[in-house]
Amino acid sequence: MADIKSLGDSLVELTVKEVNELASY
Repeated sequence: MADIKSLGDSLVELTVKEVNELASY
């Protein structure tokens, strides 16, 4: 389960990063 959680956290971080980059334009 720890692997799934860390995978989800990584996905969230990627999504937030993408949104922030899109918002900066």
